[in-house]
Amino acid sequence: MKNRVNTLLEGRRDRLRRILGRRLEAVEGADDAPLTEERRAYLLDH
Repeated sequence: MKNRVNTLLEGRRDRLRRILGRRLEAVEGADDAPLTEERRAYLLDH
């Protein structure tokens, strides 16, 4: 499942890169670490 999500996100990043004409910077906290409980709760609420 995680591979599928990564593939979808890569596709979105590539599309945005083509539209904007530049590479996108990685966001803070963009790593392979699991979500914190606080972030998980936020995503579940929204």
